[in-house]
Amino acid sequence: MGFRITKSLFWVITGILVVTFVSPGIVMPAGNAEGEERSAIWVKRIHICRAVKEREPMDKGESFPKDIGQLYCFTDVRDANEETFVTHNWYHGNEFKASVKLKVAGDHWRTWSSKRIDPSWTGDWTVVIKDAAGRKIASIDFTVGVQEKGEDSESES
Repeated sequence: MGFRITKSLFWVITGILVVTFVSPGIVMPAGNAEGEERSAIWVKRIHICRAVKEREPMDKGESFPKDIGQLYCFTDVRDANEETFVTHNWYHGNEFKASVKLKVAGDHWRTWSSKRIDPSWTGDWTVVIKDAAGRKIASIDFTVGVQEKGEDSESES
């Protein structure tokens, strides 16, 4: 009997660890400040990518070249029992660049926004996803124009 309790405890702890340490691109419902209502919808997957084909992100990444031209923020939103919307807010560093309002109308809804990226806008970026009430439900960070290891850098004369 003691072995079964230990084995059961093992599986409970394993389940908690799996939920706690989810893989990149999977976002669990965000906890809010005490007394604040939690959003009914949540983001299962979020990716920055070069394209979206057949409602799926293509060429996902965390770092992109400065001449990328355009990027997409793909989100897989869950538990929208009635038609609502999410907003993708794009930030370059702390500077607000764009806000895109996107319809969500189902329990499993994939949607995306795109942003033209000027070659001079290098550095850190963030896209913050908010629900219709303005609550943050997810975010993703990425970089543009960061030199890859092994690339030749210009030396000063």
